[in-house]
Amino acid sequence: MVEEVVSRLDDLAVDDRRGSRWATGLVYDELMTRHENTLNPWHPETPERIRRIWQALEESGCVRQCTRLPIRRASTEEIALQHQAFHIEDMKATAKMSEAKLQQLGDKYDSVYLNKFSYDCALLSLGGTLALTQAVLDNEVLNGMAVVRPPGHHAEQHCCAGFCLFNNIAIAAKWAKENRGVKKILIVDWDVHHGNGIQHMFESDPTVLYFSTHRYDYGRFYPGSPDANYDQIGKRKGTGFNINVPWNTAQMGDGDYLAAFSHILMPVAREFSPDLVFVSCGFDAAVEDPLGRCCVTPDGYAHMMHQLMSLTNGRVVVMLEGGYNLSSISQSAVACVKILLGNNPPKMDPVFPCPSALESIRNAMDAHAPYWKGLNVRGSVTSATADPDVSEDGAGAVASGGSSDDSKKTTIAELLKNITSDDDATLYAIQPLAWCPHLPEVAPVPRQGINVKDPCTVCGDVIENWICLRCYKVMCSRYANEHMIKHSSDEDHHVVLSFSDLSVWCYACDNYVDNEMIRAAKQSAHQSKFGEEMPF
Repeated sequence: MVEEVVSRLDDLAVDDRRGSRWATGLVYDELMTRHENTLNPWHPETPERIRRIWQALEESGCVRQCTRLPIRRASTEEIALQHQAFHIEDMKATAKMSEAKLQQLGDKYDSVYLNKFSYDCALLSLGGTLALTQAVLDNEVLNGMAVVRPPGHHAEQHCCAGFCLFNNIAIAAKWAKENRGVKKILIVDWDVHHGNGIQHMFESDPTVLYFSTHRYDYGRFYPGSPDANYDQIGKRKGTGFNINVPWNTAQMGDGDYLAAFSHILMPVAREFSPDLVFVSCGFDAAVEDPLGRCCVTPDGYAHMMHQLMSLTNGRVVVMLEGGYNLSSISQSAVACVKILLGNNPPKMDPVFPCPSALESIRNAMDAHAPYWKGLNVRGSVTSATADPDVSEDGAGAVASGGSSDDSKKTTIAELLKNITSDDDATLYAIQPLAWCPHLPEVAPVPRQGINVKDPCTVCGDVIENWICLRCYKVMCSRYANEHMIKHSSDEDHHVVLSFSDLSVWCYACDNYVDNEMIRAAKQSAHQSKFGEEMPF
């Protein structure tokens, strides 16, 4: 199944943004493969995980198009941002332990193995995550992926757990707050296992919104704690800022995950308005994973990443967690990096959540409705498109509520035709993208400004004209002679402004866009059209 999408991924063009603040960063070091289970060479958390991902990124051309960031080792002070001193000392001591003592210490924890290189690899894994975080916050790159191991989201303040030694994402998030003044952080954890460590470290913190989709199986799936259920919504000031969407069966796929994104994550995230997004990026919900036994495809991961890119003008830090099918994690990583580079997600047929997923989504929505306006509506969760924020006609749609009636399956575009009042139990919101990967191509407004009365430069039409925000040529569009559509296709100029309603459209994303980067152009057009500045 994985091989079926590889050819489609290879067809995606990759833009070269190296050397600019729009670049995508990559962090990797072969030294992290030294952490291995010497007593069990078949252990799923194998060094080949990152080696195969890096190989796939090289073969796809992603490494060539990204900015390779130097890795470093984390300091003791940085680890101590989230971990207790005795745990740090226990890990540091492993570098000089005998095999027998290493095995004894590993057995003390839940699902952990150790060798004499484990501590150093953990320093590199955390240090690589911090190096990427710093590069993003210092505007050296726009976003990036840290291909690192051992993973981190199960590690608690006082101990290792679940293949994890130090909690990379949790430490990086706190580092960003304390060292770069980041006010609000969203952590999205789509690993198939619940990130218990991250939840516990931030469950009382209203400046960090933690969202996790994971298998729960009514408490029987690892880590097997009721803390992973939908009713764990945070504590004290952090109440409402911990969102769990627990799956209670195997075989969850693209439709289930995308429905959770469209009905819960994206409405809440837009309301929260984070300054930075971290992705706790486990690929063990991918097709053919031996532990997760779920069915998310590389295309599905691409669409999820694409939605997250809209939240913070593309500032996204992605750090590898789990994932144990070497083919699945490699192709899924390539799919995500291509989105970070600015590509559009692959076209997908409409996908739908299963009844069990709908129940989980409804439960999570009900638990958080008192805390988020976007969830505090009555309605029907019926479907999700491959990119739920984008309908077939370019208008965004978000549905809310809960229902598991398969007979009501329909696409978001079809649902838009039946908008009703809240009294009729359904509510939809039309909203442009806050970010699209083609905004960097927008050029400064020419000195002479924009004249909304200019005719099409090809046919002279004055009825339905748009102006290209890259070359500032004026051309007619769909309801005239389609010269702007042809211009976009021929020149790869994607972002255009309408003289009719001053909206901005991206042909590549097939959606409206509203972002500060296009404000100057809209201001100039508004001045030309109405003789005054925009009132907002």
